Amino acid sequence: MALALFAAVTLMLGQLRQLHLQREMVAAASIELAASRFSEALASGEFAKISASTAALVSGQGSPILRAQVIDIRGRELAVASRATLPLPSWLPARWGAAAQGQVIDWFGAERRVRLVSNGTGLGYLTVASPDTVWWPPGDGALRPAYIRALVALVVSCAAMLWLLLAAAAPPIRGRRPVSGAPRPVRTPEQATLDGAQRRMGRWFELMGYAVVVTDPKFRVRWMNAQASRLTGWSHDDALQQLVYSVFCVDTDNSEFEMTPAEQALREQHDIAPQSMGIIDRQGFSHTVSAGAARLTRGNSVIGSLLFFKDTARLAATHSTLEHELKQSRAILARLADGVITLSGAGSVVYANAHAARLFGYTEAEMPGVSLSKLLPVPFLNAPDTRLDDYVGGDDGQRPKVVGWRKDATTFPVHLIVNRLPADGEARYLLTLRDRSHEASEVNLSQRLGRLFDSAGEEVYLFDAQTLYFLDANRGALDMLGYDRERLLRMTPLDLAPELEEAEFHDRLAQLRAGGLESVTYQTDHRRADGGSYPVEITLSYSQREQPPVFLAIAEEITARREAEARLEFIAHHDVLTELPNRLLFMDRLEQGMHRSDRTGRLLALVFVDLDLFKRVNDTLGHEVGDGLLKAVGQRLLEGVRMTDTVARLAGDEFTLLLNGVVDRADVERIASKLLQLFEAPFQIDQHEITIGISMGISIYPMDHVDSQSLLRHADEAMYAVKRAGRGNYRIYDAEITPDAQRTLHIDQVLRNAIALDELQIVARPVVHTESRRLGAVHVRVEWSPPDIGPVDQTALYEAAQRTGVLEQLELRVLRGACELYQSLPDTERQGEWPFLVALSTWQLRRRDFAIKVADLLTRYDMPGHRLVLGLEEGGLLDVLEGATAGFTVLRDNGVEFDILEFGAGYQRLGRMAQCPIRFATIPAAVVRTLGQADSQATLKTLVATANGLGAQVIAAGVGQSQSMDSLARAGVDYVAGPAVARPVGVEAFAEMVRSTR
Repeated sequence: MALALFAAVTLMLGQLRQLHLQREMVAAASIELAASRFSEALASGEFAKISASTAALVSGQGSPILRAQVIDIRGRELAVASRATLPLPSWLPARWGAAAQGQVIDWFGAERRVRLVSNGTGLGYLTVASPDTVWWPPGDGALRPAYIRALVALVVSCAAMLWLLLAAAAPPIRGRRPVSGAPRPVRTPEQATLDGAQRRMGRWFELMGYAVVVTDPKFRVRWMNAQASRLTGWSHDDALQQLVYSVFCVDTDNSEFEMTPAEQALREQHDIAPQSMGIIDRQGFSHTVSAGAARLTRGNSVIGSLLFFKDTARLAATHSTLEHELKQSRAILARLADGVITLSGAGSVVYANAHAARLFGYTEAEMPGVSLSKLLPVPFLNAPDTRLDDYVGGDDGQRPKVVGWRKDATTFPVHLIVNRLPADGEARYLLTLRDRSHEASEVNLSQRLGRLFDSAGEEVYLFDAQTLYFLDANRGALDMLGYDRERLLRMTPLDLAPELEEAEFHDRLAQLRAGGLESVTYQTDHRRADGGSYPVEITLSYSQREQPPVFLAIAEEITARREAEARLEFIAHHDVLTELPNRLLFMDRLEQGMHRSDRTGRLLALVFVDLDLFKRVNDTLGHEVGDGLLKAVGQRLLEGVRMTDTVARLAGDEFTLLLNGVVDRADVERIASKLLQLFEAPFQIDQHEITIGISMGISIYPMDHVDSQSLLRHADEAMYAVKRAGRGNYRIYDAEITPDAQRTLHIDQVLRNAIALDELQIVARPVVHTESRRLGAVHVRVEWSPPDIGPVDQTALYEAAQRTGVLEQLELRVLRGACELYQSLPDTERQGEWPFLVALSTWQLRRRDFAIKVADLLTRYDMPGHRLVLGLEEGGLLDVLEGATAGFTVLRDNGVEFDILEFGAGYQRLGRMAQCPIRFATIPAAVVRTLGQADSQATLKTLVATANGLGAQVIAAGVGQSQSMDSLARAGVDYVAGPAVARPVGVEAFAEMVRSTR
């Protein structure tokens, strides 16, 4: 009996060791696979992926890893994860629970450290802890029942052995009689002995997960446990006194009878070892079991047998799973870029992956059994004192170098990492090997590249992709900047280029990180250590192969290029002899001056200057003296005008002057007279004293309201008129003044005073709903009819305001008029929602100060922002939106909404308008006027659908016929305005108009 218990203890310990070995194999495969993934993630800089993979390594289904930590090559922790090992109560403080979990892992876990490398470069380390004891429960749920049964059986067997030893040592107790457990009251001594034996043995085997059937010497069933009843389909009572082969029916492939293990044990007089066989239960179902039998004896006589069997279907499934995992692990090892070898305690190869076999020139079948000293003779053969344990965790550079010996007798340097394996298996060490032959060539190449890098003529910099601090710079950069290396490594590219916009620089870096560009080039100025600066052109590229990733900047000094470009630019726009602006630059400034005159209302004078009798100077004194005279004339003309004016040389002895912002004709005449006086003094050219006069023709814009070419031609004509009249004078071109031009000039002169004196009248035109004819909005505008001019239409009024620079005051007056109209309403009407519509110039919204003035008007008149709708042309509104101007933001934040004027007039960027609070869209008047045409109807429906898609209501302005209102209503137009709807009214009649249309 004691021997059987000892065998059971040994069996259970073996099962626990087998479970532990399986866990170690899974852990080793998981660690190798995780190390490969972490190396790839570190090489590519995907740190988020590292954190997720670390958590998955620990928390995976059936994972044997208790704790995992990833650190980079500098020792910084990148990710850490731990598995909960104890079911702790929720009321326990979190820090106590974490401390308890960590202590359990330290007691029962074995720590392993794997170096993470990519292309021979160390990137960091993976440190993991896994259970290092057979008593640790398996993580796989399918193996946990087997572990529990083995542990319970082990405890019970040990307790039974201890009980037997104590019972054997204790003296027998006289008078004690055995208590019968048999169901029958009359029993023979053999039956009593059999009953006691069946109880003890049956319980032990039951704890070990076995089904048990006890028979007497005549093969009849005396007792069976619950597992036997489940597997055979026979209940305990039905099976009693049945022949054992009826209850335990062996399944055979033929019709021949096969004895049960119990019959074999009784007939052959020896115990039957467990063997696999099939049985058929009482219901006819087949089971695969592992069954054996032992004889029950009393003294020298056999009193029965004990048949024990176990269902092996679950064991077969577990075995199949383990075999599949083993195949997967071997497949992973076969695809590793490193050689992997396991060694026995004696130093011979147990397993080698395909890469290791190729590394040493063997086949995979030849590797098992080869000794370590044959593969790595240096140092393990020629240095007997060197042990394999010295290389556990990797080579730290202080141990002897390792050299491999191939099958063909060639050698190669080896990078070796050794890990210990559990002592309960054949393999004792795990070796990871890598050929280091390429490292020497890489070092030589790196040294050559380093010399080229340092001797390059350009400035070359390396800086960190994250911190932007310089990592290295060549000698050319240090010499050019005047910094020492230590000081430069504390700086960034932005420190060298103070004028470089930081946001623009980061945009360039982002483009390179995204991988869309290989390099970017830009120009800036570098500041030297002494405070001076010089221009450079920088070519910037990005390298992810370095760890950490870096940017490479190559800077080329472009001082000479800048000077050459500036010189070319100067020559393209200036006269080479006098260095005055040439015709090209002069015409550009003339165009700008005319636009400025239109905006400000000031006059612009163009003076055409020609030297009198210059040809005589060239013919008598030579061209060199003539060239000197031309340069002196240019300087004297510059002395006679203001700094804001332009003096240019067109050709030969022809010069032009551009006088900006003159007040009137008298101001121009005064400047011309001053120039004539300047040329009364002689010029000293070399040894020659030369007196020369000038003739000038003048044209004044906008008194002469023509284009730039015509204005120049008119000045030229006036100059030739002076030549014909005797030279040495000036003449102003007399432009024909038409009545319209005279009226426009008069409007420009009196408009500023009219706005200052508030002589403009505010009028309101109602906008009504197409169906209900009720008030939906009010158009607010300004009318002006000066006594000496007459009514001025809206277009002429706003053009004059733009020319004279009072457009802002005019539009603020209209906005103030809208607020005054709102203030004049009774309280009941102020509570309404219909808005005041005011047309506005687009460029006003680009100015924050104008928007603030509008917001102040709303506050002063206590007018809600949503009661004001600003009308802007479609293209202008889109330009404002794309510019994200501050003025637009202020108005939108105050609740002001917008009306799109001339909606759909050719612009195709409507999707951008979704960000604008658009309330109305006013369709073009041309569509309304041609409403009877088929194409206009289609255009109208398209515009209405587009506006509704933007959430805007549609207004049709300028409706001149009442029948058009019905057509507009059918097309989906919401509101109409125009002569057919209602006439505009002044401030006095505004309140009455509102009441009548409500």
